[in-house]
Amino acid sequence: VEGRNGISRKIQSTDISPYDVITIEGCTNDFKLNVPLGSVGKIGDTNFDDSADFCQALRKAIEYIFTQKPTSNIVLIADMQRDNDGYDVNHVNTAGHKLIDYVNAMIQIGALYGIPVCDLYRNSGFNYFRLYTSPDLVHFTKRNYVFTWDPINYSNVNSNTPWSPNVFYNESDGLFYLTFAAEQNGLNDTRRIYYAHSDS
Repeated sequence: VEGRNGISRKIQSTDISPYDVITIEGCTNDFKLNVPLGSVGKIGDTNFDDSADFCQALRKAIEYIFTQKPTSNIVLIADMQRDNDGYDVNHVNTAGHKLIDYVNAMIQIGALYGIPVCDLYRNSGFNYFRLYTSPDLVHFTKRNYVFTWDPINYSNVNSNTPWSPNVFYNESDGLFYLTFAAEQNGLNDTRRIYYAHSDS
């Protein structure tokens, strides 16, 4: 939701009509940028100041999607744990919150609207990626771990910063690929895309 109204602004400036599934990922940048958390509110609330706080920005984005395309399926993604520049899971930001507070607010907002939440904070782990499969991006099945951190092959990667993993199968070479973003060791805010592959 970056910078309070970032997600609302991005969604409202995008033509969402062609999309059946819309994912909204957030929490970690809001935590790092000291965005006020706000309160979840209740069903029936309609006036949201998306520049005020995390909860209002997220709810305004959801309300916009439901207004513009009521048939859309929304999936919320709560970011994984972090340890960057002292902003770890125990750190309290200047807005007075820990990362888990943003995650819990996103989960509560998901429950308020009946929207599924992929909780990467609790379910991703720092050193491995677990595979989830879905026939419709609404119902997910937990599978095995698809990647365990290898400090030799990934020695230049800060192992506390991987995020946004994706797995796909390439029919042309018969391999499964895992892609993820991460920072390079010693170079904060220098992100790269990394990959691993396997035949099973």
